[in-house]
Amino acid sequence: MISLAQCMGADCSHLVSFQQDQQNFKLHPQTVSAWQVFCTYAANAGFQPKIASAHRPFERQLLIWNEKATGKRPVLDNDEKPLDINSLTERELSLAILRWSALPGLSRHHWGSEIDIYDASAMPQDYTLQLTVEETKGSGVFAGFYTWLDAQYEISQDYCGFSRPYMSVGNGVAKEPWHLSLLALASQCEALVDKTKAYEFIAGQNIELKDAVLNNFDEIFERFVC
Repeated sequence: MISLAQCMGADCSHLVSFQQDQQNFKLHPQTVSAWQVFCTYAANAGFQPKIASAHRPFERQLLIWNEKATGKRPVLDNDEKPLDINSLTERELSLAILRWSALPGLSRHHWGSEIDIYDASAMPQDYTLQLTVEETKGSGVFAGFYTWLDAQYEISQDYCGFSRPYMSVGNGVAKEPWHLSLLALASQCEALVDKTKAYEFIAGQNIELKDAVLNNFDEIFERFVC
């Protein structure tokens, strides 16, 4: 069983190491098994899927959030263009960050069920992976891979056990075609997410924009969590 601490990124004892080339990722054992099946099918179709990002502990997600809040990392608008954060209120900045980066403690990447993927066979030498929507469509470098992936999900919404939770463009999290979620495990974690406990947890952390987050927590939870 998954615990609340594990869902909030404070405990990774439920995860195992997964080696990919020279990188080491943390994943739940069920995710590893499903990913290996996925890779077999993708390889048969002529692709070389790789993981770009997997589990992130709370501290890592907190660093990402705080660096975006203080201008050390870019904050992107809905069109993936950098925003001038100095022109935004704290509420506006919080919501802008949340389009592309989850609130620490409430990121699906804490769970061990989530992976961001790409096709290594299509990546040119010296190319820097961006994980942007532009890479996945039209003349984008990974368009072929994501066209194939879209076709699999037209047949089954849980291909190899994975769902794609961020495929709709709405009022919350931006579209992320590269994000896969092991449905069975993620469902357990979703059931543990509690708004009151999350509020109390965030209130006790050294997080930038804390007042804006807490003052708008009902909206944030409804639009951006799970």
